[in-house]
Amino acid sequence: MGTLEQGVDLGDAALRRTYRSVGEIAGRIHAHADAWTRPSEFVRPAWDAAALVGDDPAFGRFWEISSLADDERELLMRARSRVRERLPELGPTDLLIHGDLIPDNLLASPQGIRVIDFDDCGWSWASFELVTSLFPLLISGGFDTGSRAFLEGYGSVRPFPEAELMLVPTLVMARMLSYLGWPQGRPEIASQQALVPFLIKVVCERAELYLSNEG
Repeated sequence: MGTLEQGVDLGDAALRRTYRSVGEIAGRIHAHADAWTRPSEFVRPAWDAAALVGDDPAFGRFWEISSLADDERELLMRARSRVRERLPELGPTDLLIHGDLIPDNLLASPQGIRVIDFDDCGWSWASFELVTSLFPLLISGGFDTGSRAFLEGYGSVRPFPEAELMLVPTLVMARMLSYLGWPQGRPEIASQQALVPFLIKVVCERAELYLSNEG
Protein backbone atom coordinates (compact mmCIF):
# COMPACT_ATOMS: atom_id res chain seq x y z
CA MET A 1 0.00 0.00 0.00
CA GLY A 2 3.00 2.28 0.35
CA THR A 3 6.18 2.60 2.37
CA LEU A 4 7.19 3.86 5.79
CA GLU A 5 9.63 6.36 4.27
CA GLN A 6 7.48 7.72 1.43
CA GLY A 7 4.01 7.41 2.89
CA VAL A 8 0.81 6.52 1.08
CA ASP A 9 -0.22 7.92 -2.30
CA LEU A 10 -4.02 7.91 -2.12
CA GLY A 11 -6.74 10.45 -2.75
CA ASP A 12 -8.81 11.65 0.19
CA ALA A 13 -11.72 9.24 -0.30
CA ALA A 14 -9.43 6.24 -0.82
CA LEU A 15 -7.39 7.25 2.21
CA ARG A 16 -10.51 7.30 4.36
CA ARG A 17 -11.67 3.89 3.09
CA THR A 18 -8.24 2.38 3.54
CA TYR A 19 -7.60 3.60 7.06
CA ARG A 20 -11.10 2.76 8.18
CA SER A 21 -10.28 -0.81 7.15
CA VAL A 22 -6.91 -0.64 8.91
CA GLY A 23 -8.59 0.61 12.08
CA GLU A 24 -11.12 -2.21 11.89
CA ILE A 25 -8.30 -4.74 11.47
CA ALA A 26 -6.49 -3.29 14.48
CA GLY A 27 -9.67 -3.53 16.52
CA ARG A 28 -10.14 -7.16 15.51
CA ILE A 29 -6.53 -7.98 16.43
CA HIS A 30 -6.93 -6.36 19.84
CA ALA A 31 -10.31 -7.98 20.49
CA HIS A 32 -8.88 -11.37 19.59
CA ALA A 33 -5.90 -10.80 21.88
CA ASP A 34 -8.16 -9.89 24.79
CA ALA A 35 -10.32 -13.01 24.31
CA TRP A 36 -7.45 -15.40 23.62
CA THR A 37 -6.26 -17.75 26.35
CA ARG A 38 -2.50 -17.46 26.05
CA PRO A 39 -0.29 -20.48 26.74
CA SER A 40 2.02 -20.16 29.73
CA GLU A 41 5.12 -20.11 27.54
CA PHE A 42 3.87 -17.21 25.41
CA VAL A 43 6.29 -14.26 25.64
CA ARG A 44 6.42 -11.04 23.63
CA PRO A 45 8.34 -7.78 24.18
CA ALA A 46 6.73 -4.61 25.48
CA TRP A 47 6.58 -1.38 23.46
CA ASP A 48 6.83 0.81 26.52
CA ALA A 49 8.83 3.86 27.54
CA ALA A 50 12.01 1.80 28.01
CA ALA A 51 11.76 0.24 24.54
CA LEU A 52 10.99 3.55 22.84
CA VAL A 53 13.00 6.20 24.67
CA GLY A 54 14.91 4.37 27.39
CA ASP A 55 18.65 4.16 27.90
CA ASP A 56 18.87 1.14 25.61
CA PRO A 57 15.90 1.49 23.21
CA ALA A 58 14.81 -1.46 21.11
CA PHE A 59 15.75 0.08 17.76
CA GLY A 60 18.99 1.79 18.78
CA ARG A 61 20.38 4.91 20.46
CA PHE A 62 19.56 7.78 18.14
CA TRP A 63 21.74 10.18 20.13
CA GLU A 64 24.84 8.23 19.05
CA ILE A 65 24.35 9.04 15.34
CA SER A 66 27.61 10.70 14.37
CA SER A 67 26.05 13.05 11.82
CA LEU A 68 23.83 14.74 14.40
CA ALA A 69 24.89 18.33 15.00
CA ASP A 70 25.25 19.36 18.65
CA ASP A 71 22.17 21.58 18.54
CA GLU A 72 20.13 18.80 16.89
CA ARG A 73 21.19 16.30 19.54
CA GLU A 74 20.35 18.76 22.32
CA LEU A 75 16.90 19.40 20.80
CA LEU A 76 16.13 15.71 20.44
CA MET A 77 17.29 14.90 23.96
CA ARG A 78 14.97 17.60 25.33
CA ALA A 79 12.09 16.05 23.38
CA ARG A 80 13.06 12.61 24.69
CA SER A 81 13.03 13.90 28.28
CA ARG A 82 9.56 15.36 27.80
CA VAL A 83 8.30 12.11 26.28
CA ARG A 84 9.70 10.15 29.22
CA GLU A 85 7.84 12.45 31.61
CA ARG A 86 4.50 12.01 29.89
CA LEU A 87 4.39 8.34 28.83
CA PRO A 88 3.63 7.05 32.37
CA GLU A 89 0.23 8.75 32.04
CA LEU A 90 -0.76 5.95 29.65
CA GLY A 91 -0.52 3.32 32.35
CA PRO A 92 0.68 -0.26 31.90
CA THR A 93 1.31 -1.84 28.51
CA ASP A 94 -1.22 -4.65 28.87
CA LEU A 95 -2.68 -4.85 25.34
CA LEU A 96 -1.24 -7.24 22.74
CA ILE A 97 -0.89 -5.33 19.45
CA HIS A 98 0.53 -5.98 15.99
CA GLY A 99 2.97 -3.12 16.49
CA ASP A 100 3.84 -2.48 12.84
CA LEU A 101 0.72 -1.80 10.77
CA ILE A 102 2.66 0.41 8.36
CA PRO A 103 1.85 0.38 4.61
CA ASP A 104 4.77 -1.97 3.89
CA ASN A 105 2.96 -4.65 5.93
CA LEU A 106 -0.53 -4.15 4.47
CA LEU A 107 -1.22 -6.01 1.24
CA ALA A 108 -4.22 -4.93 -0.84
CA SER A 109 -6.09 -7.80 -2.50
CA PRO A 110 -9.52 -8.33 -4.07
CA GLN A 111 -10.58 -9.84 -0.74
CA GLY A 112 -9.46 -6.77 1.22
CA ILE A 113 -6.37 -5.83 3.19
CA ARG A 114 -4.10 -8.62 4.41
CA VAL A 115 -1.61 -8.13 7.25
CA ILE A 116 1.93 -9.53 7.29
CA ASP A 117 5.03 -9.24 9.50
CA PHE A 118 4.24 -9.87 13.15
CA ASP A 119 7.88 -9.43 14.24
CA ASP A 120 6.99 -6.41 16.39
CA CYS A 121 3.87 -7.94 17.93
CA GLY A 122 4.03 -7.11 21.63
CA TRP A 123 2.51 -5.41 24.65
CA SER A 124 1.62 -1.76 24.39
CA TRP A 125 -1.33 0.63 24.11
CA ALA A 126 -4.07 0.94 21.49
CA SER A 127 -2.81 4.47 20.80
CA PHE A 128 0.65 3.14 19.94
CA GLU A 129 -0.92 0.91 17.29
CA LEU A 130 -2.74 3.98 15.96
CA VAL A 131 0.40 6.14 15.86
CA THR A 132 2.58 3.50 14.25
CA SER A 133 -0.03 2.77 11.60
CA LEU A 134 -0.51 6.46 10.77
CA PHE A 135 3.14 7.48 11.02
CA PRO A 136 3.76 7.38 7.22
CA LEU A 137 0.96 9.91 6.75
CA LEU A 138 3.12 12.44 8.58
CA ILE A 139 5.42 12.12 5.56
CA SER A 140 2.94 12.05 2.69
CA GLY A 141 0.10 14.00 4.32
CA GLY A 142 -3.37 13.00 5.47
CA PHE A 143 -2.61 12.22 9.12
CA ASP A 144 -5.79 13.85 10.49
CA THR A 145 -8.00 12.23 7.83
CA GLY A 146 -6.37 8.85 8.38
CA SER A 147 -6.67 9.17 12.14
CA ARG A 148 -10.42 9.89 12.02
CA ALA A 149 -10.96 6.98 9.64
CA PHE A 150 -8.84 4.61 11.76
CA LEU A 151 -10.81 5.51 14.89
CA GLU A 152 -14.12 5.03 13.07
CA GLY A 153 -13.08 1.58 11.89
CA TYR A 154 -11.68 0.62 15.28
CA GLY A 155 -14.84 1.83 17.01
CA SER A 156 -16.96 -0.44 14.82
CA VAL A 157 -15.27 -3.39 16.55
CA ARG A 158 -14.50 -2.22 20.08
CA PRO A 159 -14.31 1.08 21.99
CA PHE A 160 -11.08 2.98 21.60
CA PRO A 161 -9.66 4.20 24.95
CA GLU A 162 -10.47 7.89 24.63
CA ALA A 163 -8.13 8.90 27.45
CA GLU A 164 -5.18 7.75 25.35
CA LEU A 165 -5.93 10.21 22.55
CA MET A 166 -4.56 13.09 24.61
CA LEU A 167 -1.14 11.43 24.49
CA VAL A 168 -1.04 10.91 20.72
CA PRO A 169 1.42 13.80 20.14
CA THR A 170 3.74 12.30 22.76
CA LEU A 171 3.51 8.86 21.16
CA VAL A 172 4.19 10.35 17.72
CA MET A 173 7.36 11.89 19.13
CA ALA A 174 8.33 8.63 20.83
CA ARG A 175 7.78 6.66 17.62
CA MET A 176 9.83 9.18 15.63
CA LEU A 177 12.74 8.98 18.05
CA SER A 178 12.66 5.20 17.96
CA TYR A 179 12.68 5.16 14.14
CA LEU A 180 15.63 7.56 14.15
CA GLY A 181 17.50 5.01 16.25
CA TRP A 182 16.92 2.22 13.71
CA PRO A 183 19.85 3.09 11.39
CA GLN A 184 22.12 3.30 14.45
CA GLY A 185 20.96 -0.03 15.80
CA ARG A 186 21.16 -1.77 12.41
CA PRO A 187 24.24 -0.32 10.67
CA GLU A 188 24.44 -3.30 8.30
CA ILE A 189 21.28 -2.16 6.44
CA ALA A 190 22.69 0.18 3.81
CA SER A 191 19.30 1.47 2.67
CA GLN A 192 18.62 2.79 6.17
CA GLN A 193 21.91 4.68 6.32
CA ALA A 194 20.94 6.65 3.23
CA LEU A 195 17.80 7.85 5.03
CA VAL A 196 19.60 9.31 8.04
CA PRO A 197 19.76 12.96 6.83
CA PHE A 198 16.07 12.87 5.90
CA LEU A 199 15.11 11.30 9.24
CA ILE A 200 17.13 13.84 11.22
CA LYS A 201 15.41 16.71 9.42
CA VAL A 202 11.89 15.31 9.89
CA VAL A 203 12.36 14.31 13.53
CA CYS A 204 13.99 17.62 14.48
CA GLU A 205 11.10 19.53 12.91
CA ARG A 206 8.63 17.43 14.86
CA ALA A 207 10.63 17.86 18.09
CA GLU A 208 10.48 21.65 17.79
CA LEU A 209 6.72 21.50 17.24
CA TYR A 210 6.22 19.04 20.07
CA LEU A 211 8.22 21.04 22.60
CA SER A 212 6.52 24.30 21.65
CA ASN A 213 3.09 22.74 22.17
CA GLU A 214 4.01 20.79 25.31
CA GLY A 215 5.74 23.66 27.09
